[in-house]
Amino acid sequence: NLLLNYLLIFGKFGFPELQTLGAGIGTAIANYIGTTVYFFLAFRLARENGFLRAMPNKETLKTIIRISLPVSIQQLFFATGMTVFFWIVGQIGTRELAANNVLVNLLLVCILPGIGFGMACATLVGQALGRKDVKAAKDWGWIVCRIAALSIGALGLPAAIFPEFFLQFFIYDPQTLKIAVLPLRIVTSMIALDSIGLVLFNAMNGAGYTRTPMVLSIIMQWCLYLPIAYFMCIVLGYGLVAIWAGQMCYRGIQALL
Repeated sequence: NLLLNYLLIFGKFGFPELQTLGAGIGTAIANYIGTTVYFFLAFRLARENGFLRAMPNKETLKTIIRISLPVSIQQLFFATGMTVFFWIVGQIGTRELAANNVLVNLLLVCILPGIGFGMACATLVGQALGRKDVKAAKDWGWIVCRIAALSIGALGLPAAIFPEFFLQFFIYDPQTLKIAVLPLRIVTSMIALDSIGLVLFNAMNGAGYTRTPMVLSIIMQWCLYLPIAYFMCIVLGYGLVAIWAGQMCYRGIQALL
């Protein structure tokens, strides 16, 4: 997604320069490619275990709905909250919105491995509980947390030390680049703590406790972070540094909880 956006927004290596239209097209293409890869891997690896071979029975459907519905609601509220987040930043200014878009994409580069660790942890926790081995389930949660924090912390460290180097590939306007420097330092400095939150969030889902993470996520984002972000940026007039510092504080508190 990031590569396609870069090529189509700025027209690099023979691609047309489509600006914001290029960002939309790049994201759409990336989503289609990702979905195709998922189906290919599912057919290759899960077909023998029943993938798309038959309808699940009634009890299995009940279990799927019970576990997946809170996760789906949480993701819906989170995505809607991100839309509100972008709207708030858009009220600050055009340069801030442009810098924010780059920051979100760079953050995703660090966050996606954390989601991968979280999914692995959910699987390991679920398997351990399936064997009635509660100690192993608890141990896996903390083992994966340590691995994720060290790995993702190391991934974000170069951007925390040399933010201008990474931002220059995506931001050409000097003023916009200057706006993005400190927020990127804040984000990458706290990314290890955020990765722990992602792992534990998925570990609880793997244990079947999907309702608690859903409630916690919605309350933290909608009742705490977004109102504070609106007040600090729209009412008090603080800039992108305040909104990203608040973002990482709320994610950190959520991880600790």
